[in-house]
Amino acid sequence: MREGQSDQQELSLLQQRVALLEQQVQNVEHSVARISEESEFSKQLATRRV
Repeated sequence: MREGQSDQQELSLLQQRVALLEQQVQNVEHSVARISEESEFSKQLATRRV
């Protein structure tokens, strides 16, 4: 019985870690999108000044 409980706890911890990693990936994707948008905006500003 304890082995099954230990497995459940390990599974629960792994699921939490996966959820946190997925959240971190989403945050990185969001940051990359913002950087890309900022870069494009900067290019547009530079083009208008010339």
